[in-house]
Amino acid sequence: MEFRTSLCHLYKNPELHFTIKSKSIPKEDIDWLISHIESEVKNGITYKPDQIVQIAIWFVKYSAMKAENYFCMNLT
Repeated sequence: MEFRTSLCHLYKNPELHFTIKSKSIPKEDIDWLISHIESEVKNGITYKPDQIVQIAIWFVKYSAMKAENYFCMNLT
C-alpha cells in the first residue's frame, strides 16, 4: 500500500512517500505515523537522505528521490 504525507510542504520540506507491504498494520497505525511525521516536520525536524530513525516500532531509512519533491521511506 502506498502512502504520502500532505502537510510537510507547508514547512518547506519535501513530502514523505512510503510503501507498506504488510497488510497486517492497521490503518489507524498508518494514520498515526503520517500525523507523527507531519508534526515532527512542523516542529522543525528535518529528515536527510540515508538517515535511519526509529519511529515507534519501525526503523525507517529515508532516500531522496531527485526527480520528485519527496523522500521515500523504507520501512524495515
